[in-house]
Amino acid sequence: MPTFGDAFLNNPNVSMESLIEGIAEREVEYTLYVRLDDIEELKKKAIRSERHEQWSIPTGKPDCTVKERIRVIDNIRPTQAVKTKDPTKVGVEEVEDDITMDMFVAKRRMAVDGYFKTRYFIPTSIRGLIWEVDVFYTNGGDLCPWVKVDLEVKSLNDPIPLFPLAHNR
Repeated sequence: MPTFGDAFLNNPNVSMESLIEGIAEREVEYTLYVRLDDIEELKKKAIRSERHEQWSIPTGKPDCTVKERIRVIDNIRPTQAVKTKDPTKVGVEEVEDDITMDMFVAKRRMAVDGYFKTRYFIPTSIRGLIWEVDVFYTNGGDLCPWVKVDLEVKSLNDPIPLFPLAHNR
């Protein structure tokens, strides 16, 4: 069974980010994109879901080492995040914090792009690890069968659990 260390060395889609609000921290996150065979299967296996409106804020740095995004979860919890890439370190450092709805609306005016998605949470076979599956919407409002899958782990040496949904890569 491959480890996350193996996957990180061979996959540029692995990033590190923080879930601790307002405090910069590095965590290992494995990311992949798949086409689900049945979105209804995803909904049945999810233990919960969240609706996200998410926007990117330009930073004015041409090298894109700093990225800012804002998000509102379930139309009630606005957040902001700043992601910083240090070329001398592995991964991305993220600082995330709650903001007011007024701040979200003000920052959304500065956004260059945005989208709506639903995030589904599915437990893995490894205690404490959760698959986060982001389903995006087309311009017509339909669900897109291609989804983004994230799995945050404690260590690059953690085993990769099997993804529990039928899919194509």
